[in-house]
Amino acid sequence: MGLFDKHMVVPAYREEIEYKLEYGMEALDKRFCDSGLPMILDIQRPNYRKDFRAE
Repeated sequence: MGLFDKHMVVPAYREEIEYKLEYGMEALDKRFCDSGLPMILDIQRPNYRKDFRAE
């Protein structure tokens, strides 16, 4: 049996990407999980890091 990688595409706001760049994907994924990010694409979803300010 072969191995495979599972990938997921998640549209993200700029602040979420900046958060990922500063703290890593695991930290952003935890934020998404803690916030209840649905697995169904919702173009009206809130920005989970809108309070984040990149320095």
